[in-house]
This record gives sequence, C-alpha cells and structure tokens, in this order.
Amino acid sequence: MAHTVSAAGFAGYNSDADGIVFRVLEPVLEGNIVAIDDSGFENLGQGQGASWAWVADQDLPAGATVTLKALTTDAGETASDEEGVIEADGLNIDPVRIRTLAGLATVEVSEVTSGTATGGQARAAKSGISSVPETTNTDNGGTPGATGPGTVTPGGDGDDNGTPTNPGQSSGYGDGNDTLINDGVILDGVDMKGGDDTLVNSGTIIGKDGVAIDMDDGDDRVTLLEGSQIYGEIRLGDGDDTLTAIGVKDDLVIDAGAGDDFVTGGDGDDLIRGGSGDDYLDGGDGDDVLDGGDGDDRIRGGAGDDFLFGRDGDDILIGGEGNDYIDGGEGNDTVDYSEDTHGVTVDLSTGKAHGDGIGRDTLLNIENVIGGAGNDVLIGNDSANILIGGAGDDRIVVGAGDVAEGGEGNDTIEAHAGGNAAIVADGGEGDDTLRLKGTGAGKIEHAAGIETLEVESGEWDVIASPDFERISVHSGATLTSGILIDEDDVVDIAAGGQIRADKNVVTWAGGGDAVLTNAGLVAADDGERLLQVTAGASGSLTINNLEGGTLQGALKPNKAGAADATIIINNSGVIEADGRVIDFRDFDDNGAGATINNLAGGIIRQYGENTDIIRPGQNGTVNNWGIISAEAGAVAGGDAIDFQDDAGGKVNNHAGGLIEGAKHAVTGERGITIVNDGTMIGRNGSAVNIDSDGSEADRIYITNRGVMQGRSAALADSDGDAIDVDGLLTLINSGSVEGLGANGYKNGEPNVSEGISMGGGSIVNEETGRIYGYGRAIQVDDSSNQNALGATLIVNRGLIQGDGNGPENVSAEDAARFDLRGNEAINLIGNHDDEMINAGTGRIVGGVSMGGGNDKLENSGAIVATGGTAIDMGDGDDQLTLHVGATVEGLIRLGAGNDIVTSTSSAGFEIDAGEGDDVIHLGGGADHVLGGAGNDTIHAGAGNDHLDGGDGDDVLYGEDGDDTIYGGAGNDIISGGAGNNTIYAGAGDDIIIAGPGNDVIDGGDGYDTLDLSAATGPLFVDMASGRIAGTGIGTLTFTSIENLAFGDGDNIITGGNGDDSFDGGAGDDILSGGAGDDTLIGGLGNDTLNGGSGDDHLDGGEGDDILSGGSGDDILLGGAGNDVISGGSGDDRIEGGTGDDILTGGSGHDVFHFAAGFGNDTITDFRDWHEDTIEFDTSIFTDFDAMLAAAVQAGDHVIITFDADNSLTLAETQLDSLRADDFRFV
Repeated sequence: MAHTVSAAGFAGYNSDADGIVFRVLEPVLEGNIVAIDDSGFENLGQGQGASWAWVADQDLPAGATVTLKALTTDAGETASDEEGVIEADGLNIDPVRIRTLAGLATVEVSEVTSGTATGGQARAAKSGISSVPETTNTDNGGTPGATGPGTVTPGGDGDDNGTPTNPGQSSGYGDGNDTLINDGVILDGVDMKGGDDTLVNSGTIIGKDGVAIDMDDGDDRVTLLEGSQIYGEIRLGDGDDTLTAIGVKDDLVIDAGAGDDFVTGGDGDDLIRGGSGDDYLDGGDGDDVLDGGDGDDRIRGGAGDDFLFGRDGDDILIGGEGNDYIDGGEGNDTVDYSEDTHGVTVDLSTGKAHGDGIGRDTLLNIENVIGGAGNDVLIGNDSANILIGGAGDDRIVVGAGDVAEGGEGNDTIEAHAGGNAAIVADGGEGDDTLRLKGTGAGKIEHAAGIETLEVESGEWDVIASPDFERISVHSGATLTSGILIDEDDVVDIAAGGQIRADKNVVTWAGGGDAVLTNAGLVAADDGERLLQVTAGASGSLTINNLEGGTLQGALKPNKAGAADATIIINNSGVIEADGRVIDFRDFDDNGAGATINNLAGGIIRQYGENTDIIRPGQNGTVNNWGIISAEAGAVAGGDAIDFQDDAGGKVNNHAGGLIEGAKHAVTGERGITIVNDGTMIGRNGSAVNIDSDGSEADRIYITNRGVMQGRSAALADSDGDAIDVDGLLTLINSGSVEGLGANGYKNGEPNVSEGISMGGGSIVNEETGRIYGYGRAIQVDDSSNQNALGATLIVNRGLIQGDGNGPENVSAEDAARFDLRGNEAINLIGNHDDEMINAGTGRIVGGVSMGGGNDKLENSGAIVATGGTAIDMGDGDDQLTLHVGATVEGLIRLGAGNDIVTSTSSAGFEIDAGEGDDVIHLGGGADHVLGGAGNDTIHAGAGNDHLDGGDGDDVLYGEDGDDTIYGGAGNDIISGGAGNNTIYAGAGDDIIIAGPGNDVIDGGDGYDTLDLSAATGPLFVDMASGRIAGTGIGTLTFTSIENLAFGDGDNIITGGNGDDSFDGGAGDDILSGGAGDDTLIGGLGNDTLNGGSGDDHLDGGEGDDILSGGSGDDILLGGAGNDVISGGSGDDRIEGGTGDDILTGGSGHDVFHFAAGFGNDTITDFRDWHEDTIEFDTSIFTDFDAMLAAAVQAGDHVIITFDADNSLTLAETQLDSLRADDFRFV
C-alpha cells in the first residue's frame, strides 16, 4: 500500500537535467509517495494549487538527494498565460500546474554520506520555499548592476570582501580568506573557493544545482542571521568550519564536510551533515536531521522532533525537546540529557527514552547516556555503556563492561551480571546505592562514592571500597570478593546470600562502630583468613552471625588495632575453619580487645588441621551459650580456647553451652577468669589448663556451676585433669569437676588424672558441687610434684572424691612411686600454711594430705579414706578442728610439728600425732590416739578412748568413758577421767591423776605419782595391795606407783611396804608411809605425817603439822607453821622451818638444822657428847663461841637467843655440858 511521505525538502531546479532537485528528510521505502505541496511553488510566482508527487521506485535513506530528469506530464490543467513561467537557467516547465509526475526519464539519487536510516519516527519537514525579495547587490570590486539579476565579480585569490548589490549571480571567490556579507538576493548560490572564508547572510541565496552555499576548503565561518532564506544546500567544505544560524526560519540543508566543524541550525527543519571530523552540530528549533558523519561528534537536536545520526566515531548526541530519533552509528556514542531538569527514562536495550522535558525519543546504536538534573532512569544494553546520572536521585541500570556515574543526588546503580567485562560504578555525591542483579557472574572493578551496596542476585566480584557504608547480600546472591568496612558501616548478608573470597574476605579499617550481620555464608578458602584489620583501626566492629549463617575461614587479623579498638562477635549460626577459627593475638598488641558471644544454637568448630579453635587475645572475652568444638574424633593437638601468654581474658560458658577441645577446652599462660554453667571438656587434656606462674597478677578465677571434664584418649601422653592450673587458682564450684583418666608420661613423669591440679590458691566446693578424680581429686604442687607455689584454702560443702587409680601404661617402678593411697582426694605439697574447711554437708572420699607448713583443717562433715590415711596434716604446727557432726573414717596423721586438734564431734577418731608437742582435744567418740614423740597434750573426751602418749613428757586425759591410756616413755601426766580406765604410764616419772571411776593403773618404770586430788573425802590407801578407795575417786587398783599426791581435802592415807610418796595437798591430812622409804608431803593444812619404818622423807608444808619419822634414818621438814616433829628411831635429820616448832629426835644420831628465820624452837631430847648435832646457818652463828655467847641457862633448859624472834630451847640440858663437837656451822 502506498504511503505518502511529506518529509521532503525542495532544493531547486537542475537545468542540466531538465528537472527538479529535492531531498528526503526521512527514510523512504519503495512504493512510498514523495510529495511537495503548493507552497513551495507559489512563493516563486507559481499559481495556486501547484504541487507535485513522485512514487519512489527504490528505498531511500534520510538525507538522500533526488534529481528528477526529463519530466513529462500527464493530462493535467495547463496555464492560460505566462504567469506561471519559471525561468531558471533556460529551463521552462510548462504547463505550470503539475498534478502528477507519472513518468520520469531517469532518477538520480545521491545518498547521505554513510549509514542507512531504516526506521524510527517520521519527521515532517516544511517543504515550501519562502519568498525571495528583490534587493540591490553590490560588488566591492565592480560597478553597480542594473535592475534584475546582478553579478558579483570574483575577487581572485586574495582576501576579498564583497556585498552583492542586485539580485544576481555570485560566481565565487578565490583561495584567499574571503568575506561575504549578503543582505540581498543571490540567485546562483555562493562559492567561496579555498581559504578561511567568512559569510554573513541576512538575505536570500538561491542555489545552483541544489547548492546554495559552497564554502570549499578552509576553516570557514558562516553566520546566517534572522531573515536569511537559503534555497539549496550549504556546503562548508573541508576544514574546521563554523556555521551559526540565528533566528533563521527556513529549513536548512548543511553539509559541513571534513574537519572539526561547529554548526548551529536555525528555527526550521534543518538537515545538517557533519562529515568527517569531530563536529559540533546543533539543529536548533524545528524538526531537524543531524548527521555527524565520521569523527567524534557532538550533536544537539534542539527543540522539535529531530533525527540525530552519529555515524562513525565516538559521538555525543543531545536530542533536546521533542520526540527525537537518535542513532549513534558506529563508535562509542553517548546520548546526553544533561540539560534536562524534569527527569528522563532512557532504556538503551529497547532504544527508547522519554521524559517531560524531552518527549519520546528513539535510540539506536547508543552506548552511553548522560542524565540531567532530574530523577533519571538510565538503562544500558549489551554494549559497553557509560551511564552518567548527573544531578537528581537517579536509577542507573548497567551490565558487563559498563560504567555508571551517579553524580549528585541519592542515586541507585543497578548492575546486572553476565559477560566477562567488569563494571565501574561511581555514585558521586549523595547517598548512593549500588544494586547487583542477574544470573551468572559479574564484576565491579571500581566503586567510588557508593554508600550502599546491595547484592541481590548473581555472583559478583566487587573491588573493596571504603565508601560503602551499607552492604547487603540478598538470598541467592554471591559476592566473590572481599569487602572493606569502616566507620559506621553496616553489612547484611541474608539467608541464602554469600560472600566468598580466597582470603581477607572482610577487612575492617576502623573509625567508627561498624556492624556486619550474616544469615548466609561468608567464606574464605580453606586455611585462609576471613577477617583482616588495617593497622591502627579504632572504634568497634560487631559481627552478628545469625541462625542459619555460616562464617567459614579464619577470623584472624594479623595487624594490631588501636588501643580503644574492639571486635564483638555474636554468633547464632556456624563459624568454622580449616585450622584456627578465631585469633585476635596480633590484633590486641596495642591494647585492643575482642568479645566473642557464641549464642544459643551457635557453633564454632574446627575441621581439617587440628589446632586451637579460638585465641581471644589480651583481655579477650568469650561468652558461650552454644557449641565451641574441635572436629569430631579429633584428639590431642588443638585446644578450644587458647589465651597463650595473654592476660585478662574471660570465658563465660552459659547454661547449655559446650566448649570441647581436642586437647584442652580452655588453656593459656596468664591470669584469666572463667565462669561455667554449661559443659567444658578436654578430650585428651583438661577443661581448663593454664601454664601460669605463681604470681598474684596471674591468678586464675573459675566459677563452675556446670560440668568440667578432663579426659584421656589413651595416648602416650594423656593427662586427664579437669582443671590444671600451674599457678594460683580461685575456684568456686557448685557443679561437677571431673578428671576421668590418664595414660603414659609427660616430660618423663607419669600422668595422674586429677579433678584439679593447681599451684595454690582457693577452692570453694558448694553443696551441689562435685570434684572427682580418677586418680586424685585435688593436687596442689608446682606441676612437677614439688613444692606448691602458694598457700591453699579449700572449703568443701559438697563432694570431693578421688578414686586413687595410679598411672597407667607406665613402668612398675614409676607406678609404685605414684601410689596415691592416703591422698586420693586432696594432696597439698610444700611448706605453705594451707587451710581446709569441710562443712557439715561436705563429703571427702579418699585421703587428704595437707603437706608441710602450719596448716589448718576444719571438718564438720565426712572424710572417708579409701586406701589408707584419711587425713595427713604433714609436718608443721598444724591445727585440726573436728566440729559437731564431723566424721573421719580412717587414720589421721598430724605429722611432725606442734599440732593442735580440737574436736566437738561425737564420732571417734584414729589419730597419729607424730613428732612434736601436740595438743589434742577430742569429743565424745571412741578415739584412738598415738601421741608420738614430743610433749603431747591429749584430751580424749567422752567415749572409750585409746591413748598412747608415745615418747615425750605427755599430758593425757581420758576424760569420760572407759579409756585405755599408754603414757609411753617420758614424764607423763595421765588423767583417766570419768569411767573405768586402764592406764599404763610407761617409762618415766609419770603423774597419774585418779578419776571417779574404778581405774587400773600401772605406773611403769620411773618414779610415778598417783594424783588423788580428785577425792572429795577420806582416802584409804593400801600401798601393799595397790588399792585406793575414797569418795570422789572410786576404787583404784595400781601397780608401780611410787608417789601419791592428794588434793585439798583432809586426807587419811596409809602407805604399804613400798617406798611410797604421798602429797597431801591442801587440807588437814593424815599420811602414814608404813614400811619402806616413803616421801610424805603434807602441803597446806595442819597435817599429820607418819613415816613408819624405812628412811622416810616427811615435809609438813604450811600449817601446824605433826611429823613422826618412825624407824629409819628420816628427813623431817616442818615447813611453815608451829610444827611438832618426832624423828623416832634412826639417825634423823630434822628442820622445823619457820614457826615455833617442838622437835624430838628420838633414838639415834639426829641432826637438827636451823636456818635464818627459824622461829622459837624447842628440842625436847637433845643428847650431847656426839649423840645429836645442832647445825646452824652461818647467817645465825658463825662459830661455837658466838653461839655460847648467846646461850644462857634458864632453869633446866639452855636458851640460845639470836634475836627476839629466833631462839632455840634445849630442854633438860646444862650449858656447861655443851661441847663444840655437838654443833656445826654451815
């Protein structure tokens, strides 16, 4: 079907061809009708209704020139006169009114320089030619012409200036730099020849052969002012030309030719061809056709529905207002909407662009877009695009090989994956977003000025940018390159989203409080680093790994952060790595710290290389509610958490949390704090293993309310201690601490499984607490079975149990050296002053060994031996207190030292006091006590006790109960107390204190005293039969007692045939020695002492005593008081002491001794002449003469007076019978 094409411009007449020349302004297809209406002829003098039409016989591109030759006419109207005759170079067209050009002799088509317009919107060009006024032309070089067509004479090759004076013909200029100014009519066009020519026109120029102006070669300048009428093509020729049409209404056809031209069209529907060169073409107003030709052109359509053709070269095309057709042609071409302020939508993939300020444009062969100041939408195509948003909040859609520049405003750059070429994105100023979409792989090789990165789909390699403030990776999307975060950046990886890179997947540069949240996968290659920091990074980084999220790779920055830097990890998903998972040891070099929160459901695990899982670094904190674990089945090698030589660390394993290391759960070398409410397991080691020294600064603090286990994997070195701290430890336990096995050797020493191994400190085991050791529950030493590093306090309210299993898979000799019997529960090594308190609810199963030092042990609960000794206090001055309710099943050894034992328990105890001066006070049980060497004091308390003082001067009290007491060697004091006791005093001068029971007493070797001071009434003593009876002491049976000591009562004591010793003590006592060499001591009171036979020693003590020596050579001492002393038979020695004494020597050679202060004494039977002897201290008389001088005869008596208070009366004696031999002065 024929289609009428009205976009054709009349160019002129061709006299050579006897035809018409016109140009089509839009693509024409074969069969289309090309028509020019009557306006184009009417203004040239034609009649009304003149027009013509031609049916195209071939396809024509826009801009093609058509010459119709040898015109014939159909049967149409003819003109009636000459009015319509047109003369143009001898061509007469008659009749004037041509309705249809039905037949043509020939058709010549001169197409546009390059390219083919095959589609797009039709542009309706104005086809009429405006009227040509009649003017006067002037030639600067000739004479004025007549009215009618004028002539401009050529100026030659010089630089000519011309102005036509009459309508006529301009035949051209020379090669000089010519100037033509025309405000008239030029009928045969302008030909400026060569040179850099200038044409200024405000008149009419009618072309010849379709060419109105030919500037020829040179850098020409053409200015078409308002009023210009150009009929025919304008050719600028080669050179860097400039054409400017100002207010020109006609439709211009301009061929700029070769060179870098600058062409600005007028207000009409212009056709401008740039030709070769880097041209600037501006169509101005009207529906223009702009063809850039070869070169990197800049083409501006202006107002109107324009055609823009870039052709070859990297062109910039600016459509302007109107519905433009823009074809970039070959090269890297750009459509430019930067002048728009309303916002444009440009889609290079569909070839469409629209906006309130640009209309609806059609785009072909466009690679690049420049947006305007509005909120633009720019969409690329399969080519390598550059899309520049400009000002405004733009949306830019790019693909492989594209460059997106957001410019000012809050822009969104949307990149689509596919292809191998990388994308460059620059957000410019504003808060910009880069969204990555599509399937397959994509790459961003440069990203700047982008605040938000959203990876929505596809696999993307994005170069790290410090400008990203927000990064999000959506479900199904993958980022295959590392990211750089700093300041207050926020990173969000959704479930199903991934960030993968070979290493350094996340690099933190500090400067604020950054947050990374992951519900997908963030992964580095096996064994590579996932997290890196820049040196000196400050502020905080928080990593939230949500449920379902996985961090795969080492969080192991190897650069130090700033002193105030902090990294916080909150994990509810999985963090795993081949080898070490988290390591902040380098990060903390300047004082930075890290906190790891493994939340409920969170898993931090290791696979592949068996090494430590977490190294928190200096002051690092691990809070765990989830699982931190080595690879399943891995033993030895790696620890779950290793602080190494960093101090100040904290581990909080909350309820439900599991920390399980292939070797240890937590290890290190410096002071840390651990709180456990969950489970901590060392598969082939300890729940806690700290190789610290004994300094207070490196004390380890552990609070356990959960389970802590040390296990053995039966390796050559398996030391299954639950807690192994070489230095000082403070433990509060209300959970379970379990050492479950050991095997082989460590550093040549057999391994023993212990619940706790420590160098000193304190342990509080609460009522619900359990401390268990397969070998020993608690070991305190220097980690080499030598002296502990510090004193130890143990408070137990729960269970401490050691099973006593020794080393396994070691030599028999080594196994024998580590026999744990007697210290299965607790073994303290060293000379520190340790303290242990076993409360009423406490139970200790296995022996307790306190070691050396002045130790204290208080027990209100139960201590049960399993293989020997229950308690061994060790050497030192120890204190053992057994409170009410305390029980000890097994032997108690006090060891060497001056120990103190105090018991208020009703239970019985077996005690070996060992060497030292021990003091033991026991309670109501049946005790068995061996005092050992030393001067011990033992109070057995109630119960049928067995006491053995051992060597030394002991004090033994059986107290209540039927006790058996052995004094042992030494001068002991033994009191059986209440009950029917059996007492063996043993060797030594012992004192046995009789109690109220019926005691059996054996004084043993030595001079033994039976103390009867407990008697409350008269005593009846039968020394011969070894029986004593009296009120308050029961009936005593004794042997080997040499002395009886009495209390303060009025005692009546009769000795036997042995050498008795009685001490009456206070009271008016009657002591009878009987046969034997007796010793009677009256003590306080007015006593009566009868020595009986034998060489007795009688001492009246204080009081007015009566002493009778009886037979034998006795010694009688009156002491203080007015005593009556009778020596009886034998050679007695009598001393009255102080007081007024009456002395009777009796038969035998008696000696009476007087010392200073002897009182006024009387000797009733002094016999002189070598029978009796009087002995004075020289303080009284120095010789016989002095004594005689003081003596006087008073009746039948001789009175020797020393002073008023001291005198001696010799009854029935004559002064002159006294001889010097009867006196001694000593």
